[in-house]
Amino acid sequence: MGNLIVIGILSIIVFLVVRSMWEQRKDPKQCTGDCSSCGSTGCHHDWEAIRKEIKLKEQMK
Repeated sequence: MGNLIVIGILSIIVFLVVRSMWEQRKDPKQCTGDCSSCGSTGCHHDWEAIRKEIKLKEQMK
């Protein structure tokens, strides 16, 4: 009987997680890191500038 309760609770948790992921996929409310999915220009980074800044900080040490 205890196993059925645990399986039921886990099933509900898995269902809620999958439902949340599905809703987020349809309407992302936060940055997913994939700029092509939202078309935003606010999340683009200048990686060359970031690398140069890191190298300068390492050289200063």
